[in-house]
Amino acid sequence: MRVVYLFVSKGSAPYNSCPPWNPNCECAPIHTSPDGLPTEGTFYILDKLQAKGVIDELFIVYESSRGPGKATFGRHKGIVVPELGSLTPYIKKGDVLFVRGGWRGWWEWLNERQGKHWLINYSANTGRQRWKFWDIILWDLQDICKIDRLERLWLTFRKPTHPAIFKDTDDKQIYDICVGASFIHDKKGQWRIIHILEQIQKLYGYTPKCIMPGAMRHSTQTNWLINHYERYGIEAPGMLERNHLAKIFNQSKIAVFLGTGGQGDRGPLEAMQCGCNLVIGAPQYHSPPVYKNTSITYVPPNIDDYEMIAKNIHAMLQTWRPENRQEVLKWNREKAHADYVTYYDLARMFDMIRKNPIPNAEAMRKEYGC
Repeated sequence: MRVVYLFVSKGSAPYNSCPPWNPNCECAPIHTSPDGLPTEGTFYILDKLQAKGVIDELFIVYESSRGPGKATFGRHKGIVVPELGSLTPYIKKGDVLFVRGGWRGWWEWLNERQGKHWLINYSANTGRQRWKFWDIILWDLQDICKIDRLERLWLTFRKPTHPAIFKDTDDKQIYDICVGASFIHDKKGQWRIIHILEQIQKLYGYTPKCIMPGAMRHSTQTNWLINHYERYGIEAPGMLERNHLAKIFNQSKIAVFLGTGGQGDRGPLEAMQCGCNLVIGAPQYHSPPVYKNTSITYVPPNIDDYEMIAKNIHAMLQTWRPENRQEVLKWNREKAHADYVTYYDLARMFDMIRKNPIPNAEAMRKEYGC
């Protein structure tokens, strides 16, 4: 059983435009950087599933017209195609298509494979989960196991973070708060920390030490945010590679995620795997383990009540002890860890697929009882 992992689309040519390219040449080095896909959590799990014999082969696909060609990702072969129509000759009978996200230009190509291959999707609440042709939808925003009216199986998915990168490193905690972990823009809500810091300063006479990693996306509230970095001593290191981000999480007591829209970030899971206590502004956009344990996570009843949030963050900082980290790490191992949770969930799914090479709802009902 070969799993074809459709990972990303960046700068692709129009679908079925058949641009000239040489599949026998090596792709551009930017696609196979060791700091890219090999550090990604889902790749880690698929690689482990192949190493353990759960799946026989893993084949990686990028879509990009910027230096397409054959590729090697870690131990696995793959290809960078200029547009998805160019991938067709490389798909074999019995291949399982595991799709991360699902770019709009992929719809037609995937739709043509309905009923011929197992089509598995993880789309992180981007809306692509609504495409009707999926056989299995991996869903991380709630605990779920159901077959819907379109006979698509929805399964709980704990979005994996790379455990060799995001782990407890016994670093000294030099930051009180890490604010967010990815792009800085209005929906992510990093700007709210300014109002919270203002309240802490007003109520308690000090300013927590903060760091705010992430690439800046200019927008109304975010442009306003920049003007307050110096006043509140906020460090802004920009977008970081995962190894560097993991170090910052290990150096932070609390990780704060105050966004109220869009898809759930991997950031809270990564922070939790490094031992951070959490503040989660919009739990409906995050995986349940991130917010269900109130002894490690604070969820504000009203995300715009900055005084109340300030009081609770102050209390978290005043009662924080190094031992808190062990409680967080234990919870993570039990509820969300890639090795202890996600691996076994996906192994069960692929075992069912191996026994049933042709997609069918009856096999899913038999295995999952739904």
